[in-house]
Amino acid sequence: MPQFQPIEHKGTIASLDGSMASVEIVQTSSCAGCRAKTICSVSGQKEKLIRLSLPSGQSWAVGEEVVVSLRGSMGFKAVFLAYVVPLIALLSALFTLSSLGLPDWVTGLSAIAFSLFCYFLVWIFRDRIGKEYIFVLKKLQFI
Repeated sequence: MPQFQPIEHKGTIASLDGSMASVEIVQTSSCAGCRAKTICSVSGQKEKLIRLSLPSGQSWAVGEEVVVSLRGSMGFKAVFLAYVVPLIALLSALFTLSSLGLPDWVTGLSAIAFSLFCYFLVWIFRDRIGKEYIFVLKKLQFI
């Protein structure tokens, strides 16, 4: 299996609750560094709040800048579940139902239904899938 680089994002601790922390990550678009971003309607930011457990043996404070890390292979798995599996379901249903001689509208709607069913299964098993995605919190080190 190929080695994937870890996925890391800088964030800020928004709140602490015992051994859990809520970390706010500001996701910026690729043009966020542009000087004209204030007048451009293309640039944008999204704020995400991630709740994760705190590593023991370190002190943490609200407002502290941290790095949230996830194994790179988990990103590949997310892409696979969100895009590849529904695409395979859609294409399989499309070709199978088309070869059976069904009308095009039935084939098209059924193929879409199969891909939506994949998303429904991901939603049903979201807690089980979510347990596999383990985020690691690290202190931000300045060089």
